[in-house]
Amino acid sequence: MNSEEPSKKKKGFLRLHLKNHTFHSVKIKKIVCIVIRDEVCVFYVEENKEIKEYPVTHTLTYWLKVLDDDRFLHIHKSHAINAHYIDCFSSDDDFVKMTDSIELEIARDRRHVFDGIYRNYHPKKKEKETDQKSTLPDTEDTGSPKK
Repeated sequence: MNSEEPSKKKKGFLRLHLKNHTFHSVKIKKIVCIVIRDEVCVFYVEENKEIKEYPVTHTLTYWLKVLDDDRFLHIHKSHAINAHYIDCFSSDDDFVKMTDSIELEIARDRRHVFDGIYRNYHPKKKEKETDQKSTLPDTEDTGSPKK
């Protein structure tokens, strides 16, 4: 593999080209989310029941093209999530909480698409949250990703 092809997807694994000029292979299904932080793309990966952070080269768009996997949802210009790691979603504040306590904002223009996909992945959770939802109108929230 040459330096112009820093990543490779093979049999459920993805080879990440890290910022420190090394490589690390991760199981694709163990990628929790990909976040742009301080202008660096960072993979959050579940390994040995812990979440590890891997700062990588290239852009979020590049990595989503390499992954080419329906389970990854590009919910905001600066982050994408693995739908299998969604813990809960509150349509009142436009945030999704991942199973590892990372909260990420959903862009307003992507919310309707996310809501439909979320219902497919978590139909019982969505029904439960809808039953508990207040009748207050949505308010604009410009918060940033929180951990």
